[in-house]
Amino acid sequence: MSTSPSTVSYRANVLGGLDHTTKLRWDHGFDAYRLADEEMAAGSTLGNPALQMVIKATGAIEKIFCVDAGSVLLKTFVLKHWDDISGMKLDPASGHFFMYPEHQEHRYMLTNGVYVREDVFVLSRGPGADGPVDPPLAYYVIAFTNDTAEKQRIATYAFAQLATEFKEALAVEYDGELQALVAHAKEKPDLARLVGCSQAPEDYEVSIDHAKAVTAQHPGRLSGNTAAPTGYATGVLHYTTEVAPGDRAQLVFRLGVSAHGTGELKKDYRAAPPAKAALDATQDHYREALGRSIVFTPNDAINRGCMWAKANIERVLLHPSPSGWGFTNSPTQSNKCVGRDSAWFCAGTDYFRPDFSRACLLQFAQRQKENGLIVEDYDMLDGKTEDFGLNINDDTPLFMWGVWHHYAVTHDRSFLDEAFDAVLKAGRHIASQRNEQGLVWCTSEELGSPGIVSWRNVIKNYRLSGAVTEPNSECYGAFRCVAALARARGDEDTADEFDRLAEQLRDAIEKHLTNPGNGLYYLNIDVDGTPQSDITADLVFPVLFDVPPPEKAASIVRRLMDRDFWTPGGMRAIPHDAVNYSAKEDSGCFGGVWNGMTFWFAKAVAAYDPDFMDEALTNGYENYARDPQRNNTVPGQFSEWLHGETLVNEGMLLSPWFPPRYLWAAIEGALGMDISGERASISPNMPSYWTWCGLRNAPFRGKGLTWFVTRAPELRAYANRELDADFPCEVLDEDISERVQCSGGDAISLGFSSADRLVALVGNTNDRSITTALRIEDLDGTYVCKRFDSLEKAWLPEQTLEAKQLGRGITLLVAPRGFILFELTRRST
Repeated sequence: MSTSPSTVSYRANVLGGLDHTTKLRWDHGFDAYRLADEEMAAGSTLGNPALQMVIKATGAIEKIFCVDAGSVLLKTFVLKHWDDISGMKLDPASGHFFMYPEHQEHRYMLTNGVYVREDVFVLSRGPGADGPVDPPLAYYVIAFTNDTAEKQRIATYAFAQLATEFKEALAVEYDGELQALVAHAKEKPDLARLVGCSQAPEDYEVSIDHAKAVTAQHPGRLSGNTAAPTGYATGVLHYTTEVAPGDRAQLVFRLGVSAHGTGELKKDYRAAPPAKAALDATQDHYREALGRSIVFTPNDAINRGCMWAKANIERVLLHPSPSGWGFTNSPTQSNKCVGRDSAWFCAGTDYFRPDFSRACLLQFAQRQKENGLIVEDYDMLDGKTEDFGLNINDDTPLFMWGVWHHYAVTHDRSFLDEAFDAVLKAGRHIASQRNEQGLVWCTSEELGSPGIVSWRNVIKNYRLSGAVTEPNSECYGAFRCVAALARARGDEDTADEFDRLAEQLRDAIEKHLTNPGNGLYYLNIDVDGTPQSDITADLVFPVLFDVPPPEKAASIVRRLMDRDFWTPGGMRAIPHDAVNYSAKEDSGCFGGVWNGMTFWFAKAVAAYDPDFMDEALTNGYENYARDPQRNNTVPGQFSEWLHGETLVNEGMLLSPWFPPRYLWAAIEGALGMDISGERASISPNMPSYWTWCGLRNAPFRGKGLTWFVTRAPELRAYANRELDADFPCEVLDEDISERVQCSGGDAISLGFSSADRLVALVGNTNDRSITTALRIEDLDGTYVCKRFDSLEKAWLPEQTLEAKQLGRGITLLVAPRGFILFELTRRST
């Protein structure tokens, strides 16, 4: 049986529906994954700026994390059902889960024949115009549909684990007005939690009688006692639902947490919208957010990966009230916002949520040390910072690069003016930390995090200090960034200064960090002066930051493409046959698969071997949906590191700093968009089977940018803004892609118009020909139509089309992974 992800539109049909994980289109035009109950390893991780929630493989809620509290305040929430007349337990028959960007559904049948649909989501409407974010509230909606010939009476018990620690002492009350159990910690009264329902319970209690949830017989009447005993006190609420034949009924549960006491929590609960309005608003927000920077290629896996990357990002953008926007790379486990991770994170969010990037980068500018060092991390609640006592780190140059990237995408001059002093100060600090060889030198002799100047600083009993190739490469790139930003401010003297510093550092890297034994780079020259020759995936960094000459860069890329680095799920941190290889020790840093590295390499290899880039982006993403029950993954979620042999996820189920890197690699690597000039330039790195690609509605310097490129038969581009390219690029006034519609999930469409001219692209993401209907709305008159077919590699004879024909739709047969390009000119009357 195949265990690869599939699409309903072709692969499931071709293979007879054998695929475990099925990809669907949902009603907002994005994707959904469908899994059978037995295929789940875990449920979704959902969230809003104030709350993070993890769902179990059963569909029950595992935990709810309060961002302002910095801790989990509510653990398991699960519903159990019994027949209210006979007392028989109503077990669910095997059903299906549906994983959407903003919510998760579970559909199944109870043993009495009643169909159940559960819908779990977090209220997420986006920040308001004046900055406020949604409260920490989650919804759990359960709907019963009775398709039997008899009336059904169902006893439902909601079990909510109110205590998050064995000895946590709670004060619990039942609030009749809210129809909810409300609790707070006795030692910390501000830590509050609430579980309520749209219907008043028959009865309730707080106890540690957890056996009631798994008994075969109806648990009966509850005691009404709310005194919370020691031992994971659990609130239980009992409901009775009668459903006549052919009728439907539902219960809506709302679960809230707060770090500001029960009064604030009750206020949020009362103000919360009804479930349907809440889900509609959440879907509208996701539709608008995911509608930015839509990547279109013939590879549907990459398109899907970019869409889900944005969904993952949206779930983890946090806004703790003490500090403002930030994120943690350990959702529900940490309050720390890390410098290096934030820089890479913002490179993706610049194309999706530039408002977040701006705020996040400025957080680090505001916490810069007096000497210019950017801190390793800060606690988003108490503001405490950590730098491990290092004289230099990778956070500092990456912050500088992140500021440059944000300015290059946005041209936000007020941001540049606010951040530049911190960038300049950081650059001068880096320059001061060079040794006599001209290399940036870390003086630490410690082991573990205080002795590792690298992204891999979680390794215990290990040192990576001295002159490390990764941060030296980043510092070279950072010097260039200072020069570019200084020029943007009209400061040529500072720009020239940092251009010279960059060239000096590059010369030093080439002279002293080149390994004469293989022509590549050392991993580092240790603080004791010993060169370390380990070949690791970290060789990608000199290529990413344009350090080596072309022939050396090609040698590095060639070495990193070797089979000893690669698995069907992505790139290992070091080669499979290296002396110190381990599939899982030290969090996989010596041989596990960190797909963040896969995406770094995809960006680096794109200009050299686009087919390899295509494979890296495809496998790196699709592994998350490939047999998730075995691999401990969640389809559509970017998990952390994988075992280097089995490819089982050994880390977080959602690793926040991977999704933005995927989006960045796709836009700047696969699509080849360069943001460093006065205008964006495009030079797509198109694999051998790509004949078209495009980007829609990318936030770029204050306006939406849409463009596409086709081989017709030579490369040509169409855009709604001026672009630089080495091939013809026609600019039209308006992006009309919303009005250019295609039928079927495998067809994509883009369009532009200007005066009496219109251009439309219909692309096929399927590896078989597809039939689709092209419809262009809101036209009038008669059009002369030129049409280019990618299969024929030729422009077809002109034809005349009436606006009514285009409005009704014209049928097209599009070749596998191919396209049809329309150029329409309105005939004057």
